[in-house]
Amino acid sequence: MHDHPDRVPEFGERLRTWLRDGALVYEETVIDGLADAPQALLDLVNGKYIGKTVVRLGS
Repeated sequence: MHDHPDRVPEFGERLRTWLRDGALVYEETVIDGLADAPQALLDLVNGKYIGKTVVRLGS
C-alpha cells in the first residue's frame, strides 16, 4: 500500500468484500482478564498463537 497510496481506497473496499464473503479469514485469540495478560504475552512471543491476540479487560 505504501507504494501505491492512490489505491488505498480500492484496497479497503476489496478487503471488506473478501472478509464479508469469507474469501479471507484471520485468526484471533482473546484472553480474558488482566491477570492472564503476562502469560498471554509469554505465549505470544513463544509462538503459541497465530494471528491477532487481544486481552479483554471488561465484559
